[in-house]
Amino acid sequence: AARRVGSPRAEMWARLWQVDVLTERGEFPAADGLLPELARVVKAVGGPVSGWLHDRAAAGVAQALSRYDDADRLSRRGFAQMRGREPAPAHGAFMALQTALARHRGPVDDVLEMARGSWSSPERFRVMGQVTRAHHLLLAGFPDEADAVVSEAGPIEDWELPVFFVVPALARAGAISAALGRVAELHVALERLEPFRGEHATASVVGDPG
Repeated sequence: AARRVGSPRAEMWARLWQVDVLTERGEFPAADGLLPELARVVKAVGGPVSGWLHDRAAAGVAQALSRYDDADRLSRRGFAQMRGREPAPAHGAFMALQTALARHRGPVDDVLEMARGSWSSPERFRVMGQVTRAHHLLLAGFPDEADAVVSEAGPIEDWELPVFFVVPALARAGAISAALGRVAELHVALERLEPFRGEHATASVVGDPG
């Protein structure tokens, strides 16, 4: 439909949604195969926001396919394009991808420094940001700092999460709670995750491997 009306922007969103759906289904090679078409329409649209959208998606697919250097490069390029324009989504997407990478190859100093700081987020994204920061601190070997940050998010049973953050937030909360010995919170996270058993934990293309 986007091609019929000659709208590169509409086609860009269509391609992004296709990549999102395929990653949510765990069909990463298929998502990877769509990236050249996404790059084509992003180039036609132009501008830093579309460039960031491409890099965010491409970095997530690369991470899922174990191309960690590519994922890191794309994540950093996208962050550099977006951080001065829309700092909250730029920081959120960057930390989410970098935390997924840290599970495979360990944290790196500049991202750890960011996790130890803070950034403003819309209220509906606040909990996900705190959980991501806490998870990164835990992976870096700072459980006390992780405990303090995740405590700021409040009780898991009270979390109100956008639908696209429910599974990844609870998956990370479960990992954090297990590592910190927060048994009651682990049970709550597992109970809330039960309806999603067998699904892939992902949000905006960033996968969270188990």
